[in-house]
Amino acid sequence: MLDYKDILNKYYVIKLSAREISRQTGMSKSGVQKFIHAFEKCDDLDFPLPPGITNSGIAMKVYGKVPGEGGQDERVTCRGRLHEPVFMTIIISILWLCLYVTVALFLREGGSIWP
Repeated sequence: MLDYKDILNKYYVIKLSAREISRQTGMSKSGVQKFIHAFEKCDDLDFPLPPGITNSGIAMKVYGKVPGEGGQDERVTCRGRLHEPVFMTIIISILWLCLYVTVALFLREGGSIWP
């Protein structure tokens, strides 16, 4: 699990940039930025952190669950919605199937695709 407290201390206390935190922690820069943004939107937490809060507690407050402990597959869903690439793949597959069936029925009825 990521050390959320360390990331927050580096950002708020030491005033490191997301790029520098990324370099030090091995987390992607966009991942650091997304975590900090999610933390700032969280109504239940603020910096400085409450005494005794754990990384799991931070994750639960910020994300509503602890990463890696079951729940929805994060590659497929994002807050209950399908990610756009997955959604678009499903839509394109359905459209190709509709086109295939339409052409097959047209040809079965004796239609020609060539003039």
